[in-house]
Amino acid sequence: MQVLLNEQGFVLSFAFIGNMPDAIDAPEPADPMHFAEHYSAYKLIDGQLTFDAEQDKALQNDALLDDLRVRRERECFSVINRGQLWYDNLSAAQRTELQVWYAAWLAVTDTLVVPEWPEWIT
Repeated sequence: MQVLLNEQGFVLSFAFIGNMPDAIDAPEPADPMHFAEHYSAYKLIDGQLTFDAEQDKALQNDALLDDLRVRRERECFSVINRGQLWYDNLSAAQRTELQVWYAAWLAVTDTLVVPEWPEWIT
């Protein structure tokens, strides 16, 4: 098999069959299915592809944070950026609830908790 590595030695891309430009040869890992699912957490050490659980956890966390950012943009900002006419029709209680909800969305990458939608938002 062939692999492309990043500067830290982790796999960027791979081919079980065939050749890739600028790739290096590496022995096939013991569990090819696990490798295919988690290849970016494998590192070439002493000629062997070795799974790095810490790297895998960091990559999963990065993916989670990216997903939360996309959700925040889609679910939160579409409400927060509605404009003054919409805000003028909210009660004081709704504006307060909206501010709390917005603050929770801004903190979502720290808390990892997606805020519940206020029931009155449509």
